[in-house]
Amino acid sequence: MPSKKKQQQEIQEVQALLPNPAIRTSREAAEQLLEVLEQQRNIRPPSPEWASHGAAFWNNDSDRWEPLPTGTSPAGTLIMTQWSDGSHWEYRLLLFEAVRDNELRPGRKIGNYKIAGSKSREDTIDYLHGYLNGIAEAIEVVIAGLESSETSSEATAVLTTIPENIAQFTFLELFLGGQALADGPSGRYWETVLGEESVIHIVPGATLAIKVGPNAVLGTSSRPASVEEIKAALKGTGVPGAIALNMMVALTIKDERVTLTLDTMMASIGWVPRSTAEREEKRRQLWEWLRLFEALVVIGKRPGTYKDRMTKKTLDLQSKDPLIRIVGTRFPMENGLLDNSQPPLDFSIVAGQWVERFRGDSRILTYLGDLKKIVAIPAKRTPGAWAQGIALALRQRWREAGARSEVADSSDDGNIVVRRPNPFTRRELFDVYQPEPSVYDLLASDEPGRAKEYWDEVIKYLKKQEIVESCEPLAPLPTRRQGWQEPWLDQPLDILPGKQAMADLAQISRAAKAVKGKEKKPREKGT
Repeated sequence: MPSKKKQQQEIQEVQALLPNPAIRTSREAAEQLLEVLEQQRNIRPPSPEWASHGAAFWNNDSDRWEPLPTGTSPAGTLIMTQWSDGSHWEYRLLLFEAVRDNELRPGRKIGNYKIAGSKSREDTIDYLHGYLNGIAEAIEVVIAGLESSETSSEATAVLTTIPENIAQFTFLELFLGGQALADGPSGRYWETVLGEESVIHIVPGATLAIKVGPNAVLGTSSRPASVEEIKAALKGTGVPGAIALNMMVALTIKDERVTLTLDTMMASIGWVPRSTAEREEKRRQLWEWLRLFEALVVIGKRPGTYKDRMTKKTLDLQSKDPLIRIVGTRFPMENGLLDNSQPPLDFSIVAGQWVERFRGDSRILTYLGDLKKIVAIPAKRTPGAWAQGIALALRQRWREAGARSEVADSSDDGNIVVRRPNPFTRRELFDVYQPEPSVYDLLASDEPGRAKEYWDEVIKYLKKQEIVESCEPLAPLPTRRQGWQEPWLDQPLDILPGKQAMADLAQISRAAKAVKGKEKKPREKGT
């Protein structure tokens, strides 16, 4: 194991890379970076020696292209390389030089970005934005590993690897848990339980409720939280909290025991802190969320009857369990003593008892789509925040109506088209997981027209991530300049899922109709 001094030096080297403009993750930074590349696009090799090298770099000191030297190039180097057939050149930007594991070295390259002439400007900006985000996430994971080995003399825990694709589970118990978190900031449907230090979330008409407390322990505290502290924790959740809960539950359904650092959890939900102080703040927030998730108890019984596949006996779907449980933590060692006043170095979680009981039964633990597609939507601005909440809502409603959906062939290209029985409205989608800032507040403001602009951006985000194939209005809006807000919210919309979800929903619908057909088929005499 490297010495403590060497580990500290490596951590400083990684942290020094974080403020580097070459690895900023905003879309604006991506646009600026592309402008630098485009300024050099038409430059051609100035001398015959380039033909032998086939590559050059932009020398900022001499302000010109020069043959690329052998060896390692520093971070931020802009390189132009010639295609093997000599047809044209493409540009590469070395973001930084590092490795993905704990042996961080300035001379080791983690990756680079390339722009080829065939890409459109918009596609290039989007691609570069996503690439920079991915690189920043990799840095966070490296830092987490280094800091863990620096602050603890214990053996390093075997950490769970986040898979490339994570199912978005849609079963009712998880949906209501996520909706309860999304309602945390507004307090919608949350009530205080009289006579005990707890709160409960009850959606009108639901047969299940979500309860927090009593005896809920939050954050780094060792005592039960008060109602005021629980409500304060819920105010900090919202749609991001719902996404984090979905991610943690999905991982525990995939693996029986999940061990993560808070930095890995942070990266898994798309958070990229810009400074050490912000990273520490995010770690504390995520640890409080995890304690809150464990305190969320699903109470009640979902409607419907399900039978055991083997015994044919009716399954007991009654729940009074949390969705996840924390079963292990590893805290820093300060002066030889365990310091649990800070977030843990890593934590282990398992599925709650109810979820564990039905692991592997897709009739009960339903799912649709890849949660990482939603995480990939940048949510710093209002359109992205709305898009994440609406993406969760669309998949939830599509899956709920899966068995009743209509399956047909498109007359245009022969592809499968799946529609749920009733069209969507914007009001419905905004009300499932209420994203912040509120669409209703914006529509009541002095600039309600921004809601229309943001909605158009929302659909672009959803199409880019292949969550939505198309969104078409089924009725025109009134042309008046005043009082259009309510009709806009209630306008019927034909929103089709992306191709993968479309295929999955078609299979669900056909399977349900096949089962229904068997049930209606009369038995032959003598059988």
